[in-house]
Amino acid sequence: MNVLTPFIPSRTTIVRAVATLIVTLLIAEGAARLVSPYLTPPLWWYQWIAQAKIEQIHDVAADGGCIGTLTVGSSMTGEGIDPEVLTSLGTSPLVYDAAINSASAEIVHEWLANHVLAETTPQVVVMGLAPIDLSGRAAEQITATNRYFSSRAVRSDWLGRLDRAVSQHSVLVRDRPAFRDGDELIDAMRRIKAGDTGPTSVDVTRILTPITDLGYTPRRSQTTWQPDTPEGRRTGKYTRENFLNDFRLGTDQIDAIGEIADLLADRGVPFIVAETPFTEYATDSLPGKNADRVAFRDAMTDLAAEHDIAFVPVDPALEIDENFTDPIHLNKVGAARFSEYLNTELAPLDVQSHPCAQAADPDESAAAFVPSAERVSRSG
Repeated sequence: MNVLTPFIPSRTTIVRAVATLIVTLLIAEGAARLVSPYLTPPLWWYQWIAQAKIEQIHDVAADGGCIGTLTVGSSMTGEGIDPEVLTSLGTSPLVYDAAINSASAEIVHEWLANHVLAETTPQVVVMGLAPIDLSGRAAEQITATNRYFSSRAVRSDWLGRLDRAVSQHSVLVRDRPAFRDGDELIDAMRRIKAGDTGPTSVDVTRILTPITDLGYTPRRSQTTWQPDTPEGRRTGKYTRENFLNDFRLGTDQIDAIGEIADLLADRGVPFIVAETPFTEYATDSLPGKNADRVAFRDAMTDLAAEHDIAFVPVDPALEIDENFTDPIHLNKVGAARFSEYLNTELAPLDVQSHPCAQAADPDESAAAFVPSAERVSRSG
């Protein structure tokens, strides 16, 4: 009876195979480095706005990390608190908007703890918070949360950590999404053939409107929301279905606010939570209508007392349609009014007396805080 003898490669065969693999990888890496400047940059974060802002934060850190007032939250904060207005009022000579889109309290905690505060030293943190931010169950929030925590910059499992570590040294790994995209590679070949030696970068001005030298905001629209127009009905329907579809307060989100408060308390940084305004349409769209907002304020009042933070309820006078660009986002006029309202809370903190704020040159062009296209495009 014939017995099959298992094939056992010789040491020479193994060495040759390993050597061939190494040479192949080196050639592939070399080719990747040649092509990389012509590719669309890799997206490390859940949205380009977060990637652009983290690059700004790198620039702030390179300049010493000093921030007078740091604002965080979702797009309702990004569009509702205007750094330019706060600066003009003399509240702080250096205001930075670190708000990112669709950010629940849970996202803001991770964003602050592991990224923003790791590189900056704010003297005051203001978090804009709407009732829906303490739910985490709105359709838009669920999507954003899943994408945020699975993004290459945040993913916490061993594969995510390995990806970030290897990407520091390997362009082939760092830019692999583009190398898997046939259309992207064809476009890169066209650029090379045309002699376009400049790197492809994401035009952040398409997603962010610069309204101050110190930061960007998603859109800061000057339009006014009109609920009875076709566009008004469309945005109203979208907001109701994607942001107001589930409004129950979430324990995880409330706990995240407490964790942010503790994090800042350990650093000796005052923490102000400001309720962001809603239109009457948005309030009426909530399952429990105004009762839901009362529950939110009760929860925040208890949380503020427990963690010794300042909670600023919204001024009802701000909640008129002319201040909004859609049911939940303030327009430029509304943002100015809301920022002026918050200024009364910030003024007693005397941010300008802090060493960090004193170190800032009020006449300094903060263009140094705006990242180059290459930095926005290439780093994670």
